[in-house]
Amino acid sequence: MSPMLEKNCLLLSGDESYEKSAQKIKSLTGIAVSHSTQQRLVHRYAFEELPSNPEVEVEEMSIDGGKIRLRTAKGKALIWRDYKAVSFHQLGIAAFFQDNSA
Repeated sequence: MSPMLEKNCLLLSGDESYEKSAQKIKSLTGIAVSHSTQQRLVHRYAFEELPSNPEVEVEEMSIDGGKIRLRTAKGKALIWRDYKAVSFHQLGIAAFFQDNSA
């Protein structure tokens, strides 16, 4: 897989379900990358950690939280999970799932 195709898969997987990102990659590039491959790319990617003690003073940040619905089989009960997200605008962003200590 080319670095550009991998980057595009990661970008789409961040905004869509793996299934929808696979469909969009096929539509945009003509190259089929399955939803399971999309998921493997995301899980093996080494995302940068935010510095625990930044040398730069934090001037602004945004914090948000909400609920996401996990996909379930048709006719099955809906599953909802909580998430938290923080953006230190000049330093980076992070998201936390089921981690109350974050």
